[in-house]
Amino acid sequence: MQKLGVGIIAAIMLGLAVFLLGKMNDMKRENAETEAICETGEDVSLNAAQEMQAEGLCIVIDAGHGGIDCGKVSESGILEKDINLQMAFLLRSALEEAGFTVVMTRESDAGLYDEDAPNKKVQDLQRRVALIEESGAVMVISLHQNSYPDASVRGGQVFYFEESAEGECLASCIQNRIRQDVDPENHREIKGDGDYFLLQQTETVTVIVECGFLSNPQEAELLSREEYQMQMTEAIVAGIMDYLAEE
Repeated sequence: MQKLGVGIIAAIMLGLAVFLLGKMNDMKRENAETEAICETGEDVSLNAAQEMQAEGLCIVIDAGHGGIDCGKVSESGILEKDINLQMAFLLRSALEEAGFTVVMTRESDAGLYDEDAPNKKVQDLQRRVALIEESGAVMVISLHQNSYPDASVRGGQVFYFEESAEGECLASCIQNRIRQDVDPENHREIKGDGDYFLLQQTETVTVIVECGFLSNPQEAELLSREEYQMQMTEAIVAGIMDYLAEE
């Protein structure tokens, strides 16, 4: 009888041990799942905050030049107008993914002018300005490529209308991101300008992003690569987010 009692007690103890071990494993699993949810929650919260920043905001992307106006041309024949448009499409995708509404001044290799216009360049710029004003956009990002007689000169640089404090702030945010995220060796500074037609004629906060120098063979090659173009456009988006966070 005593042996039977001992056996029962042993069985109960064994069952209790198995039960407790199972509970401990369940708790570990729940803790691990909770940690994973918390980690994911941080990312989700960040994305939600970014979407809230972008919600309802329209941005105009201006792909500089187009049609008969090639813009700058590299030594190897790379055309500025082509790179501008390629980057504009990448920038549009990134901005729409972030929650912005996007309007583009052009979506093909065509200028905004009539074939019989006496001055196609002037008409093109006037129509870009009209499109911007009609869009109700909060900002304009005009994409361009630079050039200089000295082929060693390189680096992206952002221009803004010299009388616009908001333009200066946006330019600074984008320039900082280009340096931080794409090209740490880029020591160029933002530059205020009063001559660019687009900067002069638009009431909307506008910056011109000169993404690099086509006159520099190495940089021209980089600018023609989609991977590098994506790096630049992602830096521009990050700069826009930084600007909105400061507003």
